[in-house]
Amino acid sequence: MENVKISVLMPVYNTNKKYLKQSIESILKQTFKDFEFIIIDDGSDIKTKKFLKSFKDDRIVLIENEKNLGLIKTLNKGIKLAKGEFIARMDADDISTPDRFEKQLLYMTKNPEIGVLGSAFQIFQKREEKIVMPTTDEDAKKMLQTGVSPFAHPSVMIRKDLLEDVQYSETFKHCEDLALWAKLYDKTQFANLPDVLLKYRWHGNNVSKKHTFEQSLNTQTIIYLNMEKFFNQACGEEFAIIRKLKDGKRISTKEYRKLLEKEHLIEANKMFKKIAKQKCINPLVVFGILK
Repeated sequence: MENVKISVLMPVYNTNKKYLKQSIESILKQTFKDFEFIIIDDGSDIKTKKFLKSFKDDRIVLIENEKNLGLIKTLNKGIKLAKGEFIARMDADDISTPDRFEKQLLYMTKNPEIGVLGSAFQIFQKREEKIVMPTTDEDAKKMLQTGVSPFAHPSVMIRKDLLEDVQYSETFKHCEDLALWAKLYDKTQFANLPDVLLKYRWHGNNVSKKHTFEQSLNTQTIIYLNMEKFFNQACGEEFAIIRKLKDGKRISTKEYRKLLEKEHLIEANKMFKKIAKQKCINPLVVFGILK
């Protein structure tokens, strides 16, 4: 399929068939039709493979990884395969509204300075909540500086040319989207539409719930990197402490207090503070019982 406007990128790995059906159909029913739908099966079981092959639509490009590569390598593989001017991310258990591509493409055509465009989203299933993301470049980047993603990852549309030299990083597993936005910070402008264009399914298998420990440490690393890049604050000692935590080592009270010198940086990452406290050798000091 040549000269398509949008390449939709969806990795799949043993996803609930009901969720997967709803997700795929939400893309196929888009009001904007000029897209290729790259579905990459990342080593799923035979039932999932058979289910994916049951969809008959010329826009579907089904790719099968010979073995499980993981999300980050699969995403980077999809970017290389994409032929569209824009890449639209999609997760295999979420639902896009029918007008998502139409609204995002119209906005990005009218605003060529915008390289990454997300939207508001609706959490559904076990939680019900509407989340409105920052709509301006300034507000989105202020949020990013604190270590909070200014986008719902499966809601974004990205200009393909921005991703020619920038990829998702395996260093920041489970927060690879946050690391990507940090890489793109100086290269383009960000925005979110206030419209709800994605329904985000909240269930027990969400990455943020399954991999809290690793995600939290990687997120905090990105926060410190942002502080060095944007605010000229050296964070070498903090990086060393995080490496100890990643290696499963305990940290001293002095090291814990070192982290708290920049406590304002972990306000948006409370789980990191909790993890660091649990790993502190003498928690009585942390809780103020001893000095």
